[in-house]
Amino acid sequence: VSGPVNFQIRYTGGYDYLITNSSWFLSGNGTNTTIATSNTVGVINASVDTTKLSDGSYIVNFNATNESGVSGVSGIGGMGSIFNSTVNITIDNNVPTGSFSLSDDDNVVYTRGEQIVTCSADDDVSRVNGQLTVEIQQPSGDVLTKNINSGGTATFNDLDLAGTGTYTARCKATDFAGNQMVKSQDFEVRVRSSS
Repeated sequence: VSGPVNFQIRYTGGYDYLITNSSWFLSGNGTNTTIATSNTVGVINASVDTTKLSDGSYIVNFNATNESGVSGVSGIGGMGSIFNSTVNITIDNNVPTGSFSLSDDDNVVYTRGEQIVTCSADDDVSRVNGQLTVEIQQPSGDVLTKNINSGGTATFNDLDLAGTGTYTARCKATDFAGNQMVKSQDFEVRVRSSS
């Protein structure tokens, strides 16, 4: 997860388990804090802004005390009974890291030529979600798109169809927390001069 995360428990137990007070706890990576408290019965909410926490694994607990003074850890989303349960979350606020390169070192491609885009990406915390997206934006604004596996290449050999001008190559990778890496580079498509 990345960004604000909301937790909710709807507690509908009978009289013997009526909640008199409750607390949400967050622990992990050197953090041990109360994130919300309540003395009401019914829907009890809590929210955590994960951008203020370091990446890694955390545990969220909901601790409720009933009228008899009995307390315990109730499962998130539990309905009416007190039992031991935990919810594990992984916080990942950083975009994937990776490499990106074009086949022409001088950033010039001649008409009827081709541009080969190589891209790789990885994320140590939540991993990359699916394939990478490689785009070539033409001078007209139209975008050519191909999907590749990390470390793969995408070959564009129809650049001359759109004419000469400045093109932009991009590589996009998104991790399972929704963080997106975008790398880009401009290059020129020119008419090869005759000699």
